[in-house]
Amino acid sequence: MIRAVAWDIDGTLIDSEPLHYRALVQVCTELDIDITMFDEHEFIGVHMEEVWRTILPYVPAGVSYSIWLSQITKYYTAHWGELSPIFGAKDVVTGIASLGVQQVCVSNSCREVVDANLKALGADHLIQFSLSLDDVPSGKPDPSPYIQASQKLGIPTDEMLIIEDSHSGILSGFRSGGAVVQLKSDAFETHQNARYQVEELSSILAIIQGINHGGDHAVSN
Repeated sequence: MIRAVAWDIDGTLIDSEPLHYRALVQVCTELDIDITMFDEHEFIGVHMEEVWRTILPYVPAGVSYSIWLSQITKYYTAHWGELSPIFGAKDVVTGIASLGVQQVCVSNSCREVVDANLKALGADHLIQFSLSLDDVPSGKPDPSPYIQASQKLGIPTDEMLIIEDSHSGILSGFRSGGAVVQLKSDAFETHQNARYQVEELSSILAIIQGINHGGDHAVSN
């Protein structure tokens, strides 16, 4: 029985990765941090503390994590109007709500970025609550974000469907005990820890209905 859907936000509800990367490149350029040796896909779904650890060998003396993160967050939130929902996201969130299934958002981004993304979605009134990186002891791929979400909902994790599109997010959801749906993309291959793979968000409604009405008949890996 699926009683709640836990959404990752970046890349699943909001097409935010391009803006995340622009913010990273812009601020690193301003601070003389050379990240040209990294592929942008290396940072998809990775929380900012891990990004910082990755680029730290190239950070000039005098540049702190707090300064770097503050400037990235400022750039991102200033440009939130450039964000757009993933195709069908608002309709699917509305459809899930009509099934009586609760919805929450669980993100590796900071609180300011999460709030900007939910504003861009335009359906945040259908989301019970959101958890940001600031709200949890450890970010994804640690399972604690999804465990904390299930505890706050008052349900076991195996009654929560987790929607993810990144390696770290899928690992987090899998390790929490939830059933993970991978939103597939050209940039990311099928993940062995995702129970389901979908190419469009609308397929999530069929997965929920298949589980809740007559067993698990949805297409899985």
